[in-house]
Amino acid sequence: MKKSVRMKPIEHLAQSREQVAIRELGSQQQHLHQQQEQLLQLETYRVEYQKQFQNKGSMGITASQFQDMQCFLNQVDKAIAQQKVQVQLASLSCEQKRELWVNAHSRTQVLETVVNRYHQEEQRELSRREQKDLDERAQRKSEHKV
Repeated sequence: MKKSVRMKPIEHLAQSREQVAIRELGSQQQHLHQQQEQLLQLETYRVEYQKQFQNKGSMGITASQFQDMQCFLNQVDKAIAQQKVQVQLASLSCEQKRELWVNAHSRTQVLETVVNRYHQEEQRELSRREQKDLDERAQRKSEHKV
């Protein structure tokens, strides 16, 4: 069996693994984007609530209302901090998936190069054999004529 034919299943396996890696990377990038969007929403909400807090404060509020609003802002700040951690974790995971894909892609390219090289060698060998056969036939014809 030809080397290029024997290597084809390995090449296909590498291509399949690369496709899995690219899908996982895409999924993780989407997850990262969602986490970033959620963080942005929390930060926007905090800014809006802070403005409301300041507006109500300038009109005069009770100490209890002030304390409740301040407590709520602290909770929003904690949620923002937690969401920043989630964004960092998603970003790290995304980078890991990217590295896995790069490795899988490199392996696929190497195997494709090897299979192509084997195929080219096989084609050159086939051409040499055909040329040798033609030369031998031509030589036999010329020997029969003499």
